[in-house]
Amino acid sequence: MMMLPGYSVVLMLVLGQAAPDADSKLEAAFGKSLQYERQLNYDDAAKSLLALAPAQQQGYLVQMRLGWLNYKNAKYPTAREAYEAAIRVSPKSTEAKLGLILVVLAQGKFEEAEGLAKQVLQTDPGNYYANLRLGFALRMQSKFTQAEEIDSKLVEAYPTDVSAMLEMGLVKVGLKDKEAAAKYFQRVLLLDPDNVIANQQLGRDGSKKKTG
Repeated sequence: MMMLPGYSVVLMLVLGQAAPDADSKLEAAFGKSLQYERQLNYDDAAKSLLALAPAQQQGYLVQMRLGWLNYKNAKYPTAREAYEAAIRVSPKSTEAKLGLILVVLAQGKFEEAEGLAKQVLQTDPGNYYANLRLGFALRMQSKFTQAEEIDSKLVEAYPTDVSAMLEMGLVKVGLKDKEAAAKYFQRVLLLDPDNVIANQQLGRDGSKKKTG
């Protein structure tokens, strides 16, 4: 998915607290890293950070970014190491755990992802991303009834959220409730007409756009 929000704000806060020399090096490294990422050059985006001194590399902010970049680059074991390092630095961090769940899901370790998501929800029951990823992990294990319970709460809390509605539709497919599934996919297409999954489920060609 997407880059965890707030990096630029956190970076400014961190830079404001660091030593002046460390400030400039960290700022330069992040600047290069962000530039490379915009070019989808995830290798060099990560290398820009790995050029920092070991003490800086092991900082929370750097490890979080390395986790994200390696996840985007499909280097999942390396991404996992980075997110786990971030969690060791800041054990109460929710965002680091959410990043780790992303990696575990990408590795197809759905049972482990389920457990990690439930850990987050113990302290933050309403967390959107933890619930969404838990629902996905449950669905991928064919635990459709449990997934439906999670997704129902998400849809109630976020009635226009495409991801929540899409998950709910796919769960209904798993439960063999075709009529209910179709309603969710139709709602998805109202907000996201080119959604590939919803179009496929409804037997449509989303690439064909209306003209006139």
